[in-house]
Amino acid sequence: MSVSVHVVTTPDIRALTESLKELSEGDGKVMKRAISKALMKIGDDVLAAEQAAIRGATIKGIKANGGVRNLRAGSRKRVNYGMQKAFGGRHALRESIASSLERRSRLSGHVQGIEVRSSTGKLDRLIPGGGKLAKMSNSGIIRHPVFGDRENWAEQRVMPSGWWSRTVTEMKGPIRERIQEVGYEFQKKIDQAAK
Repeated sequence: MSVSVHVVTTPDIRALTESLKELSEGDGKVMKRAISKALMKIGDDVLAAEQAAIRGATIKGIKANGGVRNLRAGSRKRVNYGMQKAFGGRHALRESIASSLERRSRLSGHVQGIEVRSSTGKLDRLIPGGGKLAKMSNSGIIRHPVFGDRENWAEQRVMPSGWWSRTVTEMKGPIRERIQEVGYEFQKKIDQAAK
């Protein structure tokens, strides 16, 4: 099962997909695949930026009084080691979230453009019960049971919070321009093919 964490908003390209209907079935399918491929290239850049953002984030434990605790100090070493072991290594939580991200192009439905999402199924396979980690990490706090004990929960702070939404916001302008260029280029091709 997958859940969309964010859809990269694009200009309405419905007119472009409507124009495809004017072409013969074979030409329309070929053109639709070409448009989808062009959008996927743009999506690759968004995906790479999102993965770099989570890989560059800092994740630290939070003390009961709200301060950030030093997981290297005293008896907390055992907890830190347990988390590393549970997540497969020191940076495995960030790597797991990064590897769960995927992109696709959408040329039908209400929102058309590029979708970048976190696959909860993939995260669950990497970290049992970790399906919502991408969403939680974007909010800035990850809450999880300690060593799987549902009676004892721990929290970790992700810094900077909003790594996902901030990255998309910074990229929206250039992404829209690139998608408009793709739309303009393919609209000309569709118009020529329809003649």
